[in-house]
Amino acid sequence: MAETEVCITVDTEFDVNGALSRPGEREPLGAECVYRIAKGRSQGLGVILDTLEHYGLRGTFFIEVLNTRYFGDGPMGSIAGEIATRGHDLQLHAHPCWRYLAGRKAGTVGPDQFTDSFAALGDAEQIEVLEESREIFRRLTGREALAFRSGGLFANRGLFDALRKTGFKLSSTLGLGVYRPQEAELQLRVARRRIGGVTEVPVLSYRPPQLPGLPGEKCATLIGSSWAELRSLLAQAAARGAGPLVLLTHASEYSRDAGTPMNRSYTPAPRVQARLDSLCRFLSRYPKRYRVVTFSEAYSRWIKAPDADDLALRSSVAGLGLRLLENNLLPRLGLH
Repeated sequence: MAETEVCITVDTEFDVNGALSRPGEREPLGAECVYRIAKGRSQGLGVILDTLEHYGLRGTFFIEVLNTRYFGDGPMGSIAGEIATRGHDLQLHAHPCWRYLAGRKAGTVGPDQFTDSFAALGDAEQIEVLEESREIFRRLTGREALAFRSGGLFANRGLFDALRKTGFKLSSTLGLGVYRPQEAELQLRVARRRIGGVTEVPVLSYRPPQLPGLPGEKCATLIGSSWAELRSLLAQAAARGAGPLVLLTHASEYSRDAGTPMNRSYTPAPRVQARLDSLCRFLSRYPKRYRVVTFSEAYSRWIKAPDADDLALRSSVAGLGLRLLENNLLPRLGLH
């Protein structure tokens, strides 16, 4: 059985904190919402880095760069420096909403000029935002970004043309469990596919058992999927030769918000932290079956590889039941 490539990706971003919908009452949060200090340690970025390193694994951190319009280069530059110093991979993430928030702060834009979706931007503006984002990434990291991921996983066909025109050859923007593009060619669950000259490696999406009120597609995330579901997806992919498998997480998933919106504090989320530990322990235990890679490591190979067939991986009823128990019922009972 060939190795199945797995990539643990972390969208590393600041918190708008309701400032878009409640201007004047709320202000965005910067580095504190990535570190999430509680009980004397970082219950966000620190948990992720420490867990990966405990098992000898490296992650790919998609750092959001347009926040520098609002906060300056310092906060995200410092975070990027720590991640890189500890041996992990950095790639480019961008949320267009920060352009609007910075403009509103400066009094240069009005409420009708807001969007956080690359799919809502015109062709020329997509190119403009991508070029700006690439330049900011260079400033923060001292190198070129090899891969791109859009904020909110918003995408349309035009975005891939814009990526090609701005020099990108690799993207991980599609995730049907979060956003389903209108174009059929963009509705990928796991397959690596070349779109407009850009190789897309989507965030893994899968189909849970169909029950009323539940989504038909889910992205494989550490907060949204039970460990039983993630383990089943890994096994299915290995058995069917699927991959690479791109898993998604955020620093905010490993603790819960407490306090008030403008005086935030945090408490650990032990179940999600345990889920990450289980994933990393499992992957490190079976290195001949699963190969954990970063986007930088795999870049040259992925952009040259042929397109793969897409697959609909499914979670079990038992996995779904554990997810509903862990993510819904236990928190309602105050058992986190």
